[in-house]
Amino acid sequence: MKIFVSLGSNLDDRKSNLVNALELIKQSNFNIIEQSPIYESAAVDYLDQPDFLNQVLVLQDKLKRAPETLMTTFLNIEKELGRTRTISKGPRSIDIDILFLDTLRLSTQHLTVPHPEVFKRSFIMTPLLDLSSGKELMRHYQFSNEFDNSCWLFVEE
Repeated sequence: MKIFVSLGSNLDDRKSNLVNALELIKQSNFNIIEQSPIYESAAVDYLDQPDFLNQVLVLQDKLKRAPETLMTTFLNIEKELGRTRTISKGPRSIDIDILFLDTLRLSTQHLTVPHPEVFKRSFIMTPLLDLSSGKELMRHYQFSNEFDNSCWLFVEE
């Protein structure tokens, strides 16, 4: 099963946070099938915070964990990288969201796939559509071209 996740960071060294998250994901028994370029975007929802760096990954779980267990694994990685949840949708060192689990549709108390905001966010859809696996999803879901924000390719200074 292909697992589509987004990474986001807007605190401290944002790029290093993404790199460190990627390394911990690999160490947690995932194969990286594809990874998008990194994009930058302004915050949405809670606006009084720095811009984000975002990236989409396509993973394969070597352990074939259940969806809820996958979510717990990603939450543990966030915690290991210093994520604290003091302001809802506020600044964060790292955010790891499950976007899709192949074409599975799921809604539980702790996990909804596809992610409820996936089709509204340019910083998810743009990097997702850079990937061949993301383009495959277009056969199963209706993708929008209208977003509630914009993003741009990250260029290191």
